[in-house]
Amino acid sequence: MNQFLDDFINKSHWLKLISFEREMARIARFLRQKYKLKPFDAMHLATAIRHGVDYFDTTDEDYWNGETKKGKLPKSVGYVDYEPVIIQRPKVEGYTIPIPFSNEIIPGLE
Repeated sequence: MNQFLDDFINKSHWLKLISFEREMARIARFLRQKYKLKPFDAMHLATAIRHGVDYFDTTDEDYWNGETKKGKLPKSVGYVDYEPVIIQRPKVEGYTIPIPFSNEIIPGLE
């Protein structure tokens, strides 16, 4: 499984590894307190906010606050001097994103 994850991370052209820094920790702490997020979810969203990502895609209905209004997060989340990130379900017309750890083959990792 570790080799699969290493390959998935290293061969994904759309995935960028970023070092976690003090400012992201500050944002993550705010997100955990305000929205009651799990630590890794807060770190992930804090990284997106800190690096100016426009959209934060999630399939986790516990956090997504679209039409169902079920989630813990509003439709967009920001922090002090950073632009808000829009929280949404992944949208790629005509394409279903393969979920890692499933039995499906991920393109480029055959």
